[in-house]
Amino acid sequence: AIPKATIRGGEVSASVYNSGKQVATQQDSFVANSSGEYIITYQAMVDGFLYKKNVKLFVKAPNALEIIDFDQASDMDNFLSLAVIEKTEWMQSYAGETGVAKVTINRDWPRFWFKPAHSMAEYEGCEYLYIRMYVPTGVNQLTWLNLCDSALPEGYAGYIIADKWVTYKFPIEPFLSKGLSGYFVGNSTSYTYHGEIYIADVFAM
Repeated sequence: AIPKATIRGGEVSASVYNSGKQVATQQDSFVANSSGEYIITYQAMVDGFLYKKNVKLFVKAPNALEIIDFDQASDMDNFLSLAVIEKTEWMQSYAGETGVAKVTINRDWPRFWFKPAHSMAEYEGCEYLYIRMYVPTGVNQLTWLNLCDSALPEGYAGYIIADKWVTYKFPIEPFLSKGLSGYFVGNSTSYTYHGEIYIADVFAM
């Protein structure tokens, strides 16, 4: 459903866009045919003045195939902590996202692994792997990310966007070639990362 908005003295209309294209709406709802960022544009005319506001939402498509999410604390059992990771813990929420893995890192070239929720054969029809992640600004913050030592996220040239939730999109082939686990490799400007990263979801389409 599209979140409702109100304004005193006027009626609010809402339009939904994805990748610059308008998405069909019906009865104050829309269907997400692809995962990604959707923009809801609210407009209202009050006393001859046009008021307009954009709200961004991340939506995961219904046909997305879960790799690992963190909806409950037990999901952390499938997040594999290696020596390069100091600590992992489950959080009920962080920065507006519910069900989050907090990963504390205090070494160079941090890597984090995950065990997929389904058999590898079930992912073979997918083209892309997505990870939704938040990296706070800090000393030697994480600035770079790849999948399985090879694939870079589309549209970001490997670089991390700080202080906001971002869903990074990778070609899925490196993940499929690694058998029962995939991993991400990160780096910082000084090659040593000290701090936390937050992961809300990993899925394929």
